[in-house]
Amino acid sequence: MKGLIVKGIGGFYYVRTESGVIEAKGRGIFKKDGLILCVGDEVDISILPEDDSKGVIEKVYPRKNSFKRPPIANIDLFLTVFAAKEPKPNFPVIDKFLINARLCDIPAIVCVNKADLVNEK
Repeated sequence: MKGLIVKGIGGFYYVRTESGVIEAKGRGIFKKDGLILCVGDEVDISILPEDDSKGVIEKVYPRKNSFKRPPIANIDLFLTVFAAKEPKPNFPVIDKFLINARLCDIPAIVCVNKADLVNEK
């Protein structure tokens, strides 16, 4: 069954499929080959016979792009949202994200939130 990893916590991955979200673990071969599964990966899973809400990730399809930090894959659009004043924006981090998006040819949008607070005293 084909699906998309939508969440990963402590070696457990939550895969969205046509029939819902399945909790799955990756095969040991992925770790052996140095492949780190991440949100956005398209995968094939097999459902466990004793529990149809759990499965095993059998195959990972090739990624069109990926980031190491945060660990995400197959990104269509990069959206960064930050406050104009409080909390104080961390511009070096925003710059890193935007540079990574540019290097991967991913469209990026910057959204400045709380702009009305900038001129207040």
